[in-house]
Amino acid sequence: MSEHDFQNEVLQQLGEIQGTQKSMYDEMRTQQSDIKEVRTTATKAIDSAKSAHHRINFIWGALGGVATVVGGIVLKLAFFR
Repeated sequence: MSEHDFQNEVLQQLGEIQGTQKSMYDEMRTQQSDIKEVRTTATKAIDSAKSAHHRINFIWGALGGVATVVGGIVLKLAFFR
């Protein structure tokens, strides 16, 4: 292999490396965009779950209050006639 052939081979491989590097960089940019979108969606889902949790706790509290009142009425009717 002559020095000229060697230089051409090195330049060709450097070009391939550069192309691969650019391809990887482009892919990384796409993934960063996807990650931002996933992060936004996850944040919305967490906020929605927290909101639902608060509503469920309120409903359970309200049901507990209603059960207490109904239980009191039943006791009064059953035992204090």
